[in-house]
Amino acid sequence: EQTRSLLIAPPVFALLAMASPAGVCGWYDLAWSGGSFEVCFRPAGNFFCPKFQAPARWEMEGDVIKIDWKKFGKYEMKFDAATKTMEGNAIPKSDDDKNWRKASFKRALSPVEAVLLGDGAGSEWDFEWSGGTFPVKFKADGYNHFVCDDFPAHAHWSLDGD
Repeated sequence: EQTRSLLIAPPVFALLAMASPAGVCGWYDLAWSGGSFEVCFRPAGNFFCPKFQAPARWEMEGDVIKIDWKKFGKYEMKFDAATKTMEGNAIPKSDDDKNWRKASFKRALSPVEAVLLGDGAGSEWDFEWSGGTFPVKFKADGYNHFVCDDFPAHAHWSLDGD
């Protein structure tokens, strides 16, 4: 007589709906009483907003996203992994009608963004020209710093289009 075992696994949709920091990464539309704008939750807790740049960070505790946006404030939002939406408020929480925030997922990081951001620290590349090569760094910080130790300058990178 042959013995068989049965492996019971949770349904795939349940696994997909579980909240994880990797499941948060991407571009969102952040709305508040004053309007809305794009923000990016990057790997390793880096938070980026093209319109309001700051050395900002985010972290996930359970299903709550905590954002420290430095001079632009601190926020907490509950993340719904199934819909990739967030709802919350500025800290400290208050009954003020303007103290609400909502975020809705717009798109994943593009393949180019994913390569430039790497695991969250950014990436280093060799630029080549007729006079040789030199290393450059695409930082994944709140300012998109572009660093070249051989030719120092205060520089930033951006992507347009695909």
